Amino acid sequence: MLTALRSAPERRQIGGAAVDLWWVSLDEVAPSQLPALRALLTVPEQRRADGLRTPAAGRRFTVRRALLRVVLGGYVGRRPGELRFARRRGGKPILLPGRGRSAPHFNASHSDRLAVVAVSWDAEVGVDLERVRPDLDVDAIVARYFSTDEARPISLVPPDLRQEAFFETWTLKESCCKALGTGLRSDLRSFTVPIPCVRPAAVLEPGSGQPVRGLSVVTLGAPPGYAAGIALRAAGVSGRR
Repeated sequence: MLTALRSAPERRQIGGAAVDLWWVSLDEVAPSQLPALRALLTVPEQRRADGLRTPAAGRRFTVRRALLRVVLGGYVGRRPGELRFARRRGGKPILLPGRGRSAPHFNASHSDRLAVVAVSWDAEVGVDLERVRPDLDVDAIVARYFSTDEARPISLVPPDLRQEAFFETWTLKESCCKALGTGLRSDLRSFTVPIPCVRPAAVLEPGSGQPVRGLSVVTLGAPPGYAAGIALRAAGVSGRR
């Protein structure tokens, strides 16, 4: 289980900032390791795991929360169980710095059997991971939540590729909201992400095409069946556009 975490993370440069990506398969943990992982969680976290609707959901919650602590503990030189978290006004979780120490920016996302943790010392970060669902009515979601400059290129994608194009775009948009600290309470049509976005690029204001200051995005190379995107917001740039 910890083998992947002992190896080097995927390192990316996005908008002039460095970010580390840790990919975690939530089901590749031996049952004998679960008690040790559970011991890293706080009592409220343990209760939350116990209250989930299925044992599998509780197990995955335990694994991803414990491994988040393992990853972040390595950056700040603290034991995973000692880490403490808080939430900003918009709901984004942050790591509280220890005495005399700074804390990196981080964000995490999970879907089905996979999770990803993004860590950056340079910039606010948002990451989103989604399993591509073939049964989702993506046209209705695009019409309601995407800007015209996003909806147009998606409509031109062949039907057999449209689900994947939608999820790649959605993960970019949600990662922006997380980097800005606003969550999905943002008006998703108030900004436009590049489609496709295989290289880091600026997020744009709809209509004018002007870049949103300090905010860059890129699609991540997720495993088959998943889509993932990441956004970085330069330090010192307000979350409000």
